[in-house]
Amino acid sequence: MPAAKSVDQYIREAPVESRAALEKVRRAIREAAPGAEETVSYGMPFYGYPGEVGIEGRLCYFGLKRSTLGLFLRPKDLDPHAEQIAPYRSAKSALHFPLDRPIPISLIQRLVRDADRRHRAGKSHSPREGPPRRRPSGGPRPPYFAEARTGGFPGTGTNRPLRSEGSIESERPRDRATGRMAISQPQTLNRCGIPTHRWPRRS
Repeated sequence: MPAAKSVDQYIREAPVESRAALEKVRRAIREAAPGAEETVSYGMPFYGYPGEVGIEGRLCYFGLKRSTLGLFLRPKDLDPHAEQIAPYRSAKSALHFPLDRPIPISLIQRLVRDADRRHRAGKSHSPREGPPRRRPSGGPRPPYFAEARTGGFPGTGTNRPLRSEGSIESERPRDRATGRMAISQPQTLNRCGIPTHRWPRRS
């Protein structure tokens, strides 16, 4: 079946014997989640929440899959009904209802209504949006700050400081213009004519 641009077109172009079942499922989803937006996604009727992106903004899909009618919800919306949906569950997020048997409309309504209620409850308990909190001045820094300043980060195996207090490298003067380590005189040249310098080891 070619990809449809609307749910009406999807049902209209479906096989005649399956149109009644598609209409019943569509009506059940609309009644269970009146606030969801109806559209077409991945070639199937889709219901989601306007203005929300990602998996949390998705409610359900439904569509024909060979000789079955598929209903797709998030696993966390199906798991609480595991015993009731066991005969139809084919994957973590998929149910398939044979078209040669009556479609359990009441079960579909219960699943969608429960998923919609869970979504609205999650929205009401979500953290309050606003500007990010800043660390109070003078307060303690997170433990990784000290390691990051010395060139290491937690769990990377590079927590050894790049320069420690009193080391030879920390005592080497820096050029004010470039910020690089200054090379003290006198210089020695290797056999290729490149200046070399060895810093004495600390005793």
